Amino acid sequence: MSQGSGAAGRASRVLNASKWEIDPIIAYVDPERCINSRGGKCDICYRACPYGAVINLPGTGQPSSIIPAKCHGCGTCVAECPQNAISQHHFTDGQIVAQLHALLAEKPEEKVIAFTCRWCSGMGADNAGTSHFEYPANTRNILVMCAGRVDADFVMEAFRLGAGAVLVSGCHPQDCHYISGRNFAETRITRLFGQLEKLGISPGRFRLESVSATEGAKWARIMREMSTVVQELGPEGVRAENEKALPQLAKRLARMREVPEVGYFMRLVEGAPLKGAEAGVQQARDKGLSQTVGVTECQLPEVTACDACQLAAACAPETKQAKGGK
Repeated sequence: MSQGSGAAGRASRVLNASKWEIDPIIAYVDPERCINSRGGKCDICYRACPYGAVINLPGTGQPSSIIPAKCHGCGTCVAECPQNAISQHHFTDGQIVAQLHALLAEKPEEKVIAFTCRWCSGMGADNAGTSHFEYPANTRNILVMCAGRVDADFVMEAFRLGAGAVLVSGCHPQDCHYISGRNFAETRITRLFGQLEKLGISPGRFRLESVSATEGAKWARIMREMSTVVQELGPEGVRAENEKALPQLAKRLARMREVPEVGYFMRLVEGAPLKGAEAGVQQARDKGLSQTVGVTECQLPEVTACDACQLAAACAPETKQAKGGK
């Protein structure tokens, strides 16, 4: 009875509140990239969402859209979209790709990149550390809200950058915090196993695992096993496999570069010419926040091109108004 009363009390707070705060990690759709806006009949994002947060009207010329109040922020729809038309605040493709580039900048062939979910495997990794379970120090973790957010392109980009091994880890399927995200990840990653093997990537260099928050020992064991595979293959062997697969990886990843923020980041990294207003944004960033106040106009070509550096914010109209027009 007391538990029922407590549940009713918590529910009443939600029902009676005039406003309700939600985590700012919701997904959003780029209408111009959604194939439905061009008369398509795609419902992949609709089927991927277990919360009914996607409004999908295929065949009407209307793009799909996200209901913010219903979105729980798992990111599964983002990774499932074949048009790269969906992104997720704070876990954008550009941010994750930037992390990969930073983590693999030095001696990539020795690194094990681990994509960990926020709720189980990430905490399992923490448990391994706090419990002092020993495993090699060459692991580099990238946290996502759910394994369902891990796009196959992220794995391929890691190998393109020379990674020794890649792990995708999430909850046990029956314990997935987002109901079905782990199952979508397994379906996606299972397809990728065969693709990478055909490209010449040794099977032991890529794994999908389930790790709960209390399985620190299992996490440490997985890291030891993957590190052993990398060590036995050696730096030269890793580089040879990656170089053999490179042409096909680059061909596959061309689609990811079409995402505005990813393309912008890649052009910066590779020193390629920037497009449109990107050059002005980069100049404002390079000058630093103290000097951007003098910029008279600063516009991003796409909202998703912003990586939240805040340096261009001083020239925004809202900022000037807040400062009294200075």
